[in-house]
Parts: sequence; structure tokens; C-alpha cells
Amino acid sequence: MTPRTEAAITNLRGGIQKMEESLGPLDRALRKFNAGRPSRQAVDTPLGAVVLAVEQKERLTRMLKDEGVVYEAVVAEIVTRQESPAVIGSFETGTIVQEGEAHDALRELEFFVQQGGRFAVVKLALTVAGLADESERARTVTYAVERSPEGENSLLKTSEFHVRRHKRR
Repeated sequence: MTPRTEAAITNLRGGIQKMEESLGPLDRALRKFNAGRPSRQAVDTPLGAVVLAVEQKERLTRMLKDEGVVYEAVVAEIVTRQESPAVIGSFETGTIVQEGEAHDALRELEFFVQQGGRFAVVKLALTVAGLADESERARTVTYAVERSPEGENSLLKTSEFHVRRHKRR
């Protein structure tokens, strides 16, 4: 890393300040939301996926309130890549987590797992709907769940091992 001159650092800080001034309250809140570190908790269980969706929805709601953004609702959608014994290959599907109805999303994912399916959470799609400012339309922000191919393969092998072990008992 090359050392920066004092003039370059001053110029960089000035550019950051001008960019911050040009952003509206909604854009500032979404920028802060995306600046967070990805979750390290297990999300490939029905309960883990729903808990992650509810936590990130509450976090975004808190950031919108702090910036003074007026809106009607924040809708969270859990996007999963699913493998079902009845279908060849994997497919992506979304499970919507409504305000106060997280149990419905949990029930839907648990039912899929009970039928022998497996899933991996790909991302969360959080939509800010009903903005008070007419010039703004509904905005969607994506919360990515980062995975390496090696980590995902080990995760799928581990769950296969547990299923086989459970069936043998």
C-alpha cells in the first residue's frame, strides 16, 4: 500500500462529504444498511432463515426511522435455492415474511424440509413500500448471504449425513 499525501487524504474526505450531502434520507439509510457485515449465524434451517429475515427487517426499519423516512411497510422475502426429491435439479423460490406473521414463513419452510427437501438461503430481498415522497417508488435492497463453493458443499454433505444417520436409527 502506498502512503497517501495529506492533500490526497483531504481531497478524498471532501469527496466523501459531498457525496453524503447529495444523498437523500432513503439513500443514506440504504447505504448504511448495506455497509453492515454479513451474518455468520446458521441460516440454512427454517428457524435460522426466518430469524435472519426478522432481524434484518428490524435493523432496516430502525435505520429508516433514524433518517426520518416516512413509509408504510418493509416487506422481507427469503430467497432460497431448494432441492426437492420430487424435482430434478435445484430451483430458487421466495418466502415472504409479513409483519407479525413470521410463523407462516417458518411453517412453509419446515413443511418443505419435512417432505425431504433441502434448501440454502441465497439472499434476503427487503422492499420499502408506500413511501410518503411521491417522487420515490418502492425500493428494494438486497442482503446477500455470502458463501464459498467449498463451504456450501460441506454444508450440503453434512445435512445429507445427518439425514442418513437419522434414517438408520
